[in-house]
Amino acid sequence: MPAYTESAALAEAEAGVAWWTSDAFAIQLELGLGYLYVFCRMSWVTVIWAMIVSACLMLSGVHVLVWLRQREELANLMFALLAAGTAGMAACELSMMHARTPEEYTTLLRWFHVPVWVAVVSLVGFIHFHQQAGRAWLAWATIGARTISLGINFLSAANINYREITSLQRIPFLGEPVSVPLGVPNPWMLLGQLSLLLLLAYVVDASLAAGWRGEKRPALLVGGSTTIFVAVGIAQAILVFWRVIPIPVTTSLFFTGLVMVMGYELSSRVLRAAQMARELRQREAELSRERALTEAVFDSVPGLLYLYTADGKFVRWNKQYGFRTGYTTTEMAKMTAADWFEPEDLETMRAGWSQVLAGGSITMELPVRMKDGSRVPYLLTGVRVFIDNQPHLVGIGIDIAHRKAMELEATRQRAELAHLSRVASLSELSGSLAHELNQPLGIILTNAQAAQRLLSREPLDLAEVRDILADIVSEDRRAGEVIHRLRALLKGGEPKREPLTLNDLVEEVVALMRSDLIGRGVTLNLQLAAGLPLICGDRIPLEQVLMNLVSNGCDAMGAYPAAERQLTISTQKDEAGVKVSVRDAGCGLPPEPARMFESFFTTKPQGLGMGLAICRTIINTHGGKIWAEPNSDRGATFHVVLPCTKEHA
Repeated sequence: MPAYTESAALAEAEAGVAWWTSDAFAIQLELGLGYLYVFCRMSWVTVIWAMIVSACLMLSGVHVLVWLRQREELANLMFALLAAGTAGMAACELSMMHARTPEEYTTLLRWFHVPVWVAVVSLVGFIHFHQQAGRAWLAWATIGARTISLGINFLSAANINYREITSLQRIPFLGEPVSVPLGVPNPWMLLGQLSLLLLLAYVVDASLAAGWRGEKRPALLVGGSTTIFVAVGIAQAILVFWRVIPIPVTTSLFFTGLVMVMGYELSSRVLRAAQMARELRQREAELSRERALTEAVFDSVPGLLYLYTADGKFVRWNKQYGFRTGYTTTEMAKMTAADWFEPEDLETMRAGWSQVLAGGSITMELPVRMKDGSRVPYLLTGVRVFIDNQPHLVGIGIDIAHRKAMELEATRQRAELAHLSRVASLSELSGSLAHELNQPLGIILTNAQAAQRLLSREPLDLAEVRDILADIVSEDRRAGEVIHRLRALLKGGEPKREPLTLNDLVEEVVALMRSDLIGRGVTLNLQLAAGLPLICGDRIPLEQVLMNLVSNGCDAMGAYPAAERQLTISTQKDEAGVKVSVRDAGCGLPPEPARMFESFFTTKPQGLGMGLAICRTIINTHGGKIWAEPNSDRGATFHVVLPCTKEHA
């Protein structure tokens, strides 16, 4: 039966539709039907293997172009070589199936091992570069065994698979007769099959390593499919070349499966990269909008926003800097943190700077130097941030000049209020103070009259006159001290801090209020500890605090019998400094003790509610603490703790 060729089929098709030649459309339809007829009469072997060659070469070319654009993507280069090797295997297999003589088949089978070597080596390289896993010695063993088998293949008389091919057998395959060899197997063929087993071991090892590392998808997709296709390909090669089953060599089919799976994986990576690129562009657009919003917010903040490097370089600021300090952008770009402060404030600034860079934060008040030379007080904050793995200081400065002015005004008003409170207290003690003055003045008058009588006697008793004059001097000094204390308490002015002894303050207040205590029928007990350290404070307001506490204690005991009016003043050393306590046996604390120190809170019918509030303000300005506690039996105790001077701390 004559061979059926494509040209004969085309001629037959053209003859069958010759009557459709009336116009151009009929001609085109005639040719199309003719080619379709030819395609249907072609063998499936030729179609499938030709498609394998075309598809693999196309994929190889595409990924070579990818590698040329991105030379670091070596996995794409290995895939291109794998696809090219698979195409070469398919071409050789198709030629071997159509071989007519043993010699032709022998030559084709020998050259078949070249694309096999390319495919095996590139597959090892693809697994290595794509999964970044697998033992290196297994990879080199696979490549070495395959290379040695390729050399033996070309050194053998026939090839590494057969010592000699004696004849060809025609068997049906996919509806077409194909050639399979009959001959003497070559034992060196085991070396080539060993290289395939090493390849299988390397693929399994790399897949397991990638799976343990957390890359389960590549391990299952690439590693699993490679394991399956290589294992089946090894089995098919053993069965064919050792004449277990008479079928043609179809190794390219299994490698084509590998190419499809790996091409899908690389394409997925490209798609993921494209998706990531789109997301990145969207994120960049969002960041651009956020950056614009941040810039608007950054510049709208009324304070001074700043960013410094660890060495104090000024790298970022908001528009308020230029508005408030008077410097231009060019001038500020050359400034450092130290340029904003006076020399006497630099040590404080650097200490805070070191604290921030050590991981802490700061909030401090320092005057900032303006361009015109003025100094404006600012509340400065700072925290550490990392930019490009380098520590920076970021913070905000708030102008507190207005607040400082208000604080000074509030301090002045508090001082005036405290002065008025002292005047009010002295008006309440006016009767006792008059008694304190009348008593020494009366004694002075009596002694002066006695001295006049003695001077008229003969003989003159000078010793008695001297005693009388000493009494006059003593009582005069006593009256002078009372007047001095009154003047000090009535006098306003600036606070004056000086070293003081707490016991002296208590004794002066007791001396001033002695007549008032006697008039109220209060028994005073003093328990003053010896050797107390000095405190640093303003004598007059501290005496005012003690006077207020003593007066409140006397008021609290007013409703009790005179025999029960016991007031105790004690001093002692405390962990925080020195402590003075005023204990009474009166009515106790109100239901809400914490409110006693609030302004305008009082339990007295005619009280203003400012006494204890002023006391708390005075003690707070001295760095101390004041509080009250109920007694276990009756009454209450007020405690005041004041810090010691530095040399006694």
